[in-house]
Amino acid sequence: MKKVMKKIIALSVLAGLSANAFAEAGQSTLSVVYVHSDLKYSGSHKFSDEAKAEPITIEKRERHVSGINVKYRYEFTDNWGAIASFTHAQKSGPLNNISFGGKDKKATDGASAHYKLQYNSLMIGPTYRVNNWVSVYGTVGVGNGRFNATDYKNVPGVKDGYRNSENKYAVAWSAGVQVNPMEQLAVDLSFEQSKPGNVEANNVVLGLGYTF
Repeated sequence: MKKVMKKIIALSVLAGLSANAFAEAGQSTLSVVYVHSDLKYSGSHKFSDEAKAEPITIEKRERHVSGINVKYRYEFTDNWGAIASFTHAQKSGPLNNISFGGKDKKATDGASAHYKLQYNSLMIGPTYRVNNWVSVYGTVGVGNGRFNATDYKNVPGVKDGYRNSENKYAVAWSAGVQVNPMEQLAVDLSFEQSKPGNVEANNVVLGLGYTF
């Protein structure tokens, strides 16, 4: 029984020492993780300067877009640090949901085009280590939404093969948590949101990082 108690005490001391090692100032964590993005575009375009010309309404929503997120974290003290984040997600394919007539959204039979919907963000913010295992963080920065439509066909008032694009910027933010189950391993989970122009992005970020 005494031997068992000694082993338990020894393991507890080692675990405590290992846990303390997780929270040292000067540590860095690099993570390259998966992004599950819900991207939405909704906009109207007027392709002619004529007074009677009606706008074309384009709506596209992709709920399951895969992307990538890269984060770098540096801990200045045992509790406080900073984290930088970059996110990229995009989707492309046929665009069939084109309406004619602005708010009336009159369906245009046979109207089609090809689209590319893209979202990028660059953010930075503080981190706070709650204990040896868990840290929380928040970031703010710039979100960029891009939408390109090409190869229009059978759209009233638009020449076949026409193309148009948008490129807008807005504030982006995220909040997340990092867990250190092991000394050199970090599990990262966060939510990110931005609405640059007619593009709206809601992202869930999940993956692993390396602490060194």
